[in-house]
Amino acid sequence: MEEKRFFIFLILTSVLIFLMPQLVQLIWPAPPRPPAAPQAAPEQKPAAPAEDETGEKAERPETAPAEQAVAAANRAEAPAEPAAETGAIGSTDPASGFKMELVWTNRGASIRSIQLAEFRAEERTGPLELIGSDRGEPGSFALELADVPARLGERNWTVVSVADEQGAESVRFETTVPERGLAIAKTFHLTKDSYAVNLTVEITQASGKADTVSYRLGGPRGFVVEGVWYANKLRDVAIGGPQKNDIKRQTVRPIELVKAADTWLREFQKIAGPCGEVTKARWLEDPDRNEEWFVRFDRDGDKKLSPDEWRAAAKYLAGEPKKWAASPLRFAGVEGQYFMNLMLLPSDSEQGRGSVAVPVLLERDSEYPNRSDVSVEVQSPLLDVQPGSPVRHEYAIYAGPRSAEYVQTVVSDERTVHAILAYGMFSRISRIMVGILRFFHGWVHNWGVAIILLTVLVRMCMFPISRRQAIAAQKMQQKMALLKPELDKLREKHKNNPQEFGRAQLELWRKHGMNPLSPMAGCLPVLLQMPIFIGLWQGLQSAVELRQSPFVLWIDNLSAPDMLFPLPLDKLPLVGGYLGPYFNLLPILVVGLMILQQKLFTPPATDPQMESQQKMMSYMMVLFAVFFYKFPSGLCLYIIASTSWALMERKLVPKMQHATEPPPSEEKGKRGGGGRGGGGRPGRDGKGPRPSSDNGSKWTDKLNELIKRASKR
Repeated sequence: MEEKRFFIFLILTSVLIFLMPQLVQLIWPAPPRPPAAPQAAPEQKPAAPAEDETGEKAERPETAPAEQAVAAANRAEAPAEPAAETGAIGSTDPASGFKMELVWTNRGASIRSIQLAEFRAEERTGPLELIGSDRGEPGSFALELADVPARLGERNWTVVSVADEQGAESVRFETTVPERGLAIAKTFHLTKDSYAVNLTVEITQASGKADTVSYRLGGPRGFVVEGVWYANKLRDVAIGGPQKNDIKRQTVRPIELVKAADTWLREFQKIAGPCGEVTKARWLEDPDRNEEWFVRFDRDGDKKLSPDEWRAAAKYLAGEPKKWAASPLRFAGVEGQYFMNLMLLPSDSEQGRGSVAVPVLLERDSEYPNRSDVSVEVQSPLLDVQPGSPVRHEYAIYAGPRSAEYVQTVVSDERTVHAILAYGMFSRISRIMVGILRFFHGWVHNWGVAIILLTVLVRMCMFPISRRQAIAAQKMQQKMALLKPELDKLREKHKNNPQEFGRAQLELWRKHGMNPLSPMAGCLPVLLQMPIFIGLWQGLQSAVELRQSPFVLWIDNLSAPDMLFPLPLDKLPLVGGYLGPYFNLLPILVVGLMILQQKLFTPPATDPQMESQQKMMSYMMVLFAVFFYKFPSGLCLYIIASTSWALMERKLVPKMQHATEPPPSEEKGKRGGGGRGGGGRPGRDGKGPRPSSDNGSKWTDKLNELIKRASKR
């Protein structure tokens, strides 16, 4: 009978799995996606945006009015730079075949903006602008020569050609450094159906005399910020390369650079003179300080750093301790929760050997340091430039989702792909879970339903282990109940000596064959499920497929909290800054189901210590509610489905075995009766009913006999 109920449950579950997607979408249709903004005509190349992705102007260093006046006067005296020329390659029209559009400028031969054609902005008003800068400074991927006074990033390069080839577009810039006899060219080349831009740097010696030179290549500026109040990753610097037999990477968060910059600002303030200037002599009093940095930021060459200059120097010096000096360098760039913009160096050339990547703090957000604009700078090794033999370096600039499916189109080495994505120690499980999730989505066409189906699949695979754990827990609870009278006597006997009571309790358990560590065995299924849960959590955290994907009702973005309605929880003291400005229902359901599970399946406390532990767990649920409150709705959906399955499993699935029955009364024992009502098959002595194999065992009979003897005493 028990087995029949079990198989009926499995059959009903299978039917539910096949019918649930259709029922859910029929009863609760997904919220309609807002229409995308009309695309600009291909010939109308957008200018650089006026604001960053957060809708706010980036913070600039504060300067005194007098300093601002001096700076304005200096700018007025300087010759006016010709207006920069701008243009674009690629397109944001998906029908064009291009995955992105690059808005370039000849000022610094750099990139002002990269917009992705297949992804919409967080506000869903148009294409996603992955990077963008509206300031007059050089854009992304600007180049400077070390030990050369000429500011290449601030001059207007010559636009040699804007080639429009079949299936590709490119733009080439050129400039010269007459004092060194150098000619420099940069080419950005973009092909269709690719999230990579090929950047080529060529340095030629035109004077007929050999020279040694090194350059610095800037990284992306103005990387997009999404989910400022709930995302666990906004803008991080990612750097990596081979070390020993593996590909290693380091991640630098903006808060680390902000703290380091503050330390340098305090150092500059200590050595600044009465006018706020830092002289070269004072700077070099410390032998550990680098003269190269001073020369780099002494823009007017007066051997003094003005407040603006040493503030700029502090931002760059902040990343010095974090620089990647290991050889060779493989990749460096900036990443968010779902997208990244990396510079990839060839793995089979000498280019990466000797190159150094340094994290850079571009603009600091004083109110929210983790929103600060950060970037990375790649410093080449010393290059021997011979006449007639130009030095040529190539970079692949990846601008796309943090997804193996997309990264593998640019990077062929599997180890490098793992290092770039950085899923953690459970990366393989993450990729398997996301792969299964995509399979289910191809069937039901709803990512929320696919998550539920994935949860059911995981729980069914874990069913034998979780079922065995549940049976073991039930047996343990009833064994503890049988020994409770003896434990109460021992507790009363040693009430003034807890250590002696502990030893007596262990001795009682040993006498009756109980393992003191057996309660820990119940944690085994949880430990086995933790890698799966963590791997799935890591996968869902960066699965770009869930970004802006609807489920049902008000849930229109599985990568963000469900945001049922606006509620100014961020105004609350202490936890307000963490909770955010919305009321999220799914995390409340998660904690509610956890509390219900605890109430239903936690055994009654048998001693004050266990009672206090259970009370502590009740208090911990409040912390869980805060911890889960900003979880993405897709992850909350997984936890809700998993917990609901556990509740049904414990309540609806019949017990495969029965734990020990309470011992019969002493009077029935004298008659030889061992079963309910004295009926049943003969016992071992041939006089009483024999317990079934499901209701007892040899160990159970001995335990009952020992307890009866103890009660007689």
